[in-house]
Amino acid sequence: MRKTCNKKTIKCNYIFLLSNLILTLVATTARTEMLTTSKLIIRNNHDAAYFGPVRFTTKQSDGNYLDITGKFNVVVKDSIARGVVTVPACNALDLMTNPTTNKTLSPSNAHLAVESQTGYLKLFWDNHPIATLDFSLVVSKEDIPFKLACSQMQPLQLQFTPDDNGQLHAQAEQGPFRLNFVVEVYAEGFLDLAVTIERIAPSHGEKKMLLLRRIKTAPVANRRMCWNGRRFEEFNEPDHYEYDFRYSHNLDWLAWNSGDSTFFAVNNFTPYHLIKKGDRWTAFTNRHYFIPEHVQCIDNSIYLISNIAYGVDPDKDAVLELPLYQGDPRTICWRLAVNPPDDEAWRTSQHYTYAGYRLAREKKNETIYDLGAHEVRFGTSYFPYSTFVENFDYFRVKGDDREGWWPFSPTMWLEWEKFKPAMKRDIRIMKALGFSYLRPHYVGHLRTMERDRTVAFLDWFFGQARHLGLKVLIDSEGDPEWIAMLVRRYGDIIYRFELENEVLLSGIRDNDTPRWQSQYQAIKAIKTDLPVHLTADGKMAVFEKARLLGVPYDAVGYHTYRHNPGRLDVELIAALSGAAYASGNNLECLLTEFNWKGFTRLSPADRSEMYREVFTNMLAPRAFGEFFQFHLQETLAPNPILARSGIRHYEILYLDRRLKPEGFILHELMRRYAPPDDAWQKLRIEPVSAAMINTTGKAVFKLTNTTVSLLQAKLTAESYDGLTVKITGSDHIMLGPGSSTQIPVSLALDEAAPPGVYHFFLRCDLGREQVMGWGWTAKGGTPPFEPKPVLTTFVDYPQGPEVVKTFDYTRPTCITFGADKVSMEMAYIVFNTLREVTGYEFHLTNLDTIPDAIKENGNLILVGPPKDNALIAGLNLTFDDTKGLIQLVEQADERQWLVLSGSNKEAVTAAAMDFVLRYWQNARNAAINKVGAEPGRALGDQKDLGLLNPP
Repeated sequence: MRKTCNKKTIKCNYIFLLSNLILTLVATTARTEMLTTSKLIIRNNHDAAYFGPVRFTTKQSDGNYLDITGKFNVVVKDSIARGVVTVPACNALDLMTNPTTNKTLSPSNAHLAVESQTGYLKLFWDNHPIATLDFSLVVSKEDIPFKLACSQMQPLQLQFTPDDNGQLHAQAEQGPFRLNFVVEVYAEGFLDLAVTIERIAPSHGEKKMLLLRRIKTAPVANRRMCWNGRRFEEFNEPDHYEYDFRYSHNLDWLAWNSGDSTFFAVNNFTPYHLIKKGDRWTAFTNRHYFIPEHVQCIDNSIYLISNIAYGVDPDKDAVLELPLYQGDPRTICWRLAVNPPDDEAWRTSQHYTYAGYRLAREKKNETIYDLGAHEVRFGTSYFPYSTFVENFDYFRVKGDDREGWWPFSPTMWLEWEKFKPAMKRDIRIMKALGFSYLRPHYVGHLRTMERDRTVAFLDWFFGQARHLGLKVLIDSEGDPEWIAMLVRRYGDIIYRFELENEVLLSGIRDNDTPRWQSQYQAIKAIKTDLPVHLTADGKMAVFEKARLLGVPYDAVGYHTYRHNPGRLDVELIAALSGAAYASGNNLECLLTEFNWKGFTRLSPADRSEMYREVFTNMLAPRAFGEFFQFHLQETLAPNPILARSGIRHYEILYLDRRLKPEGFILHELMRRYAPPDDAWQKLRIEPVSAAMINTTGKAVFKLTNTTVSLLQAKLTAESYDGLTVKITGSDHIMLGPGSSTQIPVSLALDEAAPPGVYHFFLRCDLGREQVMGWGWTAKGGTPPFEPKPVLTTFVDYPQGPEVVKTFDYTRPTCITFGADKVSMEMAYIVFNTLREVTGYEFHLTNLDTIPDAIKENGNLILVGPPKDNALIAGLNLTFDDTKGLIQLVEQADERQWLVLSGSNKEAVTAAAMDFVLRYWQNARNAAINKVGAEPGRALGDQKDLGLLNPP
């Protein structure tokens, strides 16, 4: 029976609906107001709590910003946010505007006050005087020792005046220089100071310039300091500099006690100035890229010293008379903290934050201010059109254009389709390792090819990246039309564009600016939101000069390397220095090339531990949001005699694409620093190695869901080069939070497949995201050793070449070298060749680190001249001075020593190259077999040397 409604019921329902409507409107208004309320989010991304000042620009409205407890933290006035905050480690502080008052609130823990006196500042703590602070500029035509300059200090007669924002300002002139001082006082116990020095008159022969800051206190005690990343008791500066210290600035921070007070001072980085040589602005010195900072303690005074001009060029011992140019000022910044936490972790966080990464980003109704990079996304360089080139000194791939690094062969790359399987394999390895970004280095090489062929390759190459969800960082030289073509055609996956790789390393020429401006404009005309940058190697002064010259850039590109196994902690300072300059301009600093160069001689175990320390030191200060390891895989591209010079081999993959020990370490570090919400972090799949029995094998991928949600994935097996891989179970999974599963796959090779390493993959599609599992297997065996000599008149086989076939590669084998660089490079090329063509594992070490197990029960391949290899010398072999020697020596217990030697480096090279090339003719991945070879330098066909040792 249908119900009917009377008027009273209708009236009640009407009132009820009206009330709900009013409540809904009120709630909606409240929610809208909450959504539009200005908000500041301060994120401390370091592993230690941060207590200290913040100051950044913001688009949020003026007012007081409070945390959820109503505690005062930050004031925004005239688009500047300013205050002292406490943020726990790896945490964030959310601050909202206070709608109840616009009155500026005073900090509840105000202790520090500063009074301006004639010529100096006086510091008070709880109304008790604790220190004075004054300044001096020392300018001289003669070199002056620091201690003498400090003891004779004549303070500038400054008069500080406050502005409306609470900053203190002062100005002074001394000789041809003007100094502008800005002091920011935080009552909680901090002073941030900046001194800008500019030339206002021509030089009068100044050769020495020091900025002195003197802090007079009660008697000084408990002194300690951090110097280029190293901790020292007392203020005893080390007197030894290493080459890599050019990236640093000496004194990082110092702390001391005085009476009842504790003081802490930390320096920022000030780029050293450039000088004009001919038509080029270039580095003043290669000893320091940043103005060196020093300290002296005399009586009860601490002197902070900025060594703005040395007096002589330390590289050339030449007198310099222009410590600063007109129109090119320098700003020196430092922070003084009074009674801060007496805690090493706090000092580290203060150092990392004040002298490192600080970046503000605007979002709708909120500003996010990061102390340290919130996340690190990793990339690697991969440019097969160069790294697939092969050069064996005597022979090289057809059409190779140079003997040095990063060559290109248009002849070879016309047949790029032959390399598709290898490129598919490599790009999937990148994806499996967790790289977010692919960098096709020197893509401008391809401009020399017919444009249709270039576009065909790039369409395919970028299509592979797009298919796997990889973004691309382009670096290219070229005219605006070429650059515009790249952006127009591939702009959907190009996320950054680097103009002319490392173009700032050699400085800035007069005609550079208009070219960079036109290139920048060509990119922005097509894709306005595509960031564009230039790159240097630590000389941040070139960015400042470029900015002053009107060169546009959206980020600071940075390349740096660990050049030797010396003081490894300097990497930490190198990381901070790049981030410090970029942060001063509220820009990202991109580390788009990093690795070691001079660890090549070390054993794999020693090198791996150093690799861990070097990369950890670069990552720990969270100075970079983007971190590119350079580069992916071993290469035969540079002439090993001319270009290797005993350095590099720093890639994470061997030539056969199995992971080096360093590769496992990098993968582990990427797990730690990459965003936890990346797909490869949410669904974890570690690389697997599988054994092959005859032509079949099995492998098991372990998949782990690290999230708190259910993951569903579609699985696809992939393989190349004649290996067949199949999933033996379901091709769909549902994986609960925190749970794991195992996915078995079967492997099969054709009976005729040559020996070597084969790779396989498990693609997991998670909706719009993909995760790649990766594994490898090997078919062990020895390919034919060609009986005909390759270098007929250059090598001697006293036992005949057939003797090589009797060497037992199934036995643990170590390739060894001595101190000679050529011997080391020949050992490396033999090692990589044998891994590639046999599928077996080998050891590669210097003579001092041969594993004991191999000494006792394994085989050796000895590379080098007798004078450099004691094991060869002890064999008393007979040498022809004009030829390389390849000879097998049988040892006890059926052990074998294969000797690749000669009386000089040319003979050793010939022996190693003949040995390698006889195998390489049958290597399935050899480029010279796909596109042909031509005579190389050692046979009289000299090519352009190119850049033999690029940074």
